Amino acid sequence: MNSDCCVVVDYCKAAAQVVHADDYAMAAALWPSCDDDECYDCLPPVVHVACVDGTCSGEADEDSLDEGTSHCGTNDEIVSSPIASGSFTCGG
Repeated sequence: MNSDCCVVVDYCKAAAQVVHADDYAMAAALWPSCDDDECYDCLPPVVHVACVDGTCSGEADEDSLDEGTSHCGTNDEIVSSPIASGSFTCGG
């Protein structure tokens, strides 16, 4: 189910990573943090997550002007062109 898949966002490095819901809390706690002077000057990507063929996948919303947030998928969310690698960064 889509709710089995989550996105963890690193706001300093403007990156997002897709993880399984079982690993969500641990991934958020282990995500590297950095000092303010090391932060990138861009917004983290908005990433939609879904379970596609039994694998957590994500799709960056290239048209969004919003800041990406950490969240788990919803079962009504649709990912049309999933990327199974699960890592996204600012600008792509």
